[in-house]
Amino acid sequence: MMKLTEIRQQGYEALIDSLGVVGMLRFIQELDAGSGDYTKEKYQLEEPKFEEFEEFVRQQNTTYSRSKNQMPYSDLALPKI
Repeated sequence: MMKLTEIRQQGYEALIDSLGVVGMLRFIQELDAGSGDYTKEKYQLEEPKFEEFEEFVRQQNTTYSRSKNQMPYSDLALPKI
């Protein structure tokens, strides 16, 4: 009888042979069901206000632009409601 470590190793090898390394990693990620109860937890968080979302987008644009030495996406301004 094979040990669990041997089964795991042969399984990884079979996945890599069949899917390649990236495909194997993506497949393994799909197996993780996560945790918690999304249906219950989604109502526990307060919905962000539009202004909070707009500020978040601005911060992300600024952070991304600085890290890539680019100008912020000022032309992608959010529409006024």
